[in-house]
Amino acid sequence: MRDARYVHQASNSDYRNNAHYNRGHLFPVTHAFDTNDKKSTFTLTNIVPQEISFNGSSWQKMESCTKCVLQSYCINNKGVTEGFVVTGTWPSMSNTLNNRVNIPSMLCTAFCCYSHNTKDWLASAHWDDNIPEYESVYLQTKTLAELHQELSVNNSRFEAFPGTCTDRNMTRFGCTKQ
Repeated sequence: MRDARYVHQASNSDYRNNAHYNRGHLFPVTHAFDTNDKKSTFTLTNIVPQEISFNGSSWQKMESCTKCVLQSYCINNKGVTEGFVVTGTWPSMSNTLNNRVNIPSMLCTAFCCYSHNTKDWLASAHWDDNIPEYESVYLQTKTLAELHQELSVNNSRFEAFPGTCTDRNMTRFGCTKQ
C-alpha cells in the first residue's frame, strides 16, 4: 500500500514488474567519492526511468568517459580533481511509468572545468533519446552551445553553467573510443 504522504512522488513500486525501464541515475554512482555518497545516489530523487539498453550501453559509456576526463584533465592548482557536472532530462508529453512517473524522452549531461595543466577551460555535452538501443554506440561529444541550442524552447535560454563556463575560449573535450 502506498503511503499517502508520497502520492505525488515516485516509489520503488513504480519500477516493479517493468521489462523496459530501470532506475537511471542522474548523478552516477561511479562519480561518488565514498560509501555514503554512493548510497545517496540510489534515492528516487536522483533516479529517472531510463530505457534498459540505453542506460547500460551508450549512456554508461558516456558516464565512464566523463569520469575519466575529469580525473585526467580537471585538476586544479592544488592537484585536486575539480569540475562541474550537470545532468538533466527532457520530459515526455505523454509517456509515463505505472501511469505516475514521467519517462523522459531525452537525457543530457555536460561537464566543465578549468585544467591547470592545459591552462584552459574544458567542456563537453552529450545527449540522446531515451529509447532502446539495438547495438552499442558512443554518444557524440558536442559543445555547450550545441546543448543550449538543443534545449532552448520558445526563445527561452538554457545555460548549463550560467556565468561560469561559456563557449568563449572553451575547448571541447571528449573521449576516444576504447
